[in-house]
Amino acid sequence: MPTRGVRKAIAEMARSEHDKDKPLVLVIDDEPNILTALSLLLEDEGYQVITARHGLEGLERLRTARPDLIITDYMMPHMTGVELIEEVRAGPEWSHIPILLMSAALPCDITPAEVADAFLPKALNSTNPKRNATPH
Repeated sequence: MPTRGVRKAIAEMARSEHDKDKPLVLVIDDEPNILTALSLLLEDEGYQVITARHGLEGLERLRTARPDLIITDYMMPHMTGVELIEEVRAGPEWSHIPILLMSAALPCDITPAEVADAFLPKALNSTNPKRNATPH
């Protein structure tokens, strides 16, 4: 279950200019378990969800649907989440859509706030938290 802060952020970002019953969220991630988990969580919170397995597929979804929010992973095949965001921002019909970027690891030269509207870190190893720690 998403934390209250994450739920609130997603709800605020997914508010559309249109008064729809269920805001539409496009989730893009190459990990099927993450796609399924996020879809279920968002649907439980009252959102409609469409998914894509990588950035190119995400752009295809944008050509046929108008999501109120895009949630994308950073590391994916075919194009990174940042490359996807650049494509979305370049399209006048999509540039207004809020984007939440997720990643377990971002390159040092990428600042999430400069790229996306929000950032959500992924857990690196939820079954063994000690593996997430960096040795000193």
